Amino acid sequence: MDKCSKCKVKYPEGYTAPMFTNEGIQKDLCGICALEESNAALGIKRKSFSGETAEAMRIDAIEYRNKIGVEL
Repeated sequence: MDKCSKCKVKYPEGYTAPMFTNEGIQKDLCGICALEESNAALGIKRKSFSGETAEAMRIDAIEYRNKIGVEL
């Protein structure tokens, strides 16, 4: 299991990916938290990613959280 460094939810392997902040810190984030972090860094409010892989990871994270009963 991989743990998202922001929401602390444990996901199956492959559900998190590394993301680097402006400060050069690497965070392993689920797709949900990655969108939140990206929006904050860019000062925007997207509800989804435009890239296929990133959006698929976000949807997978949502479905997994629903399956295990963790609120979004």
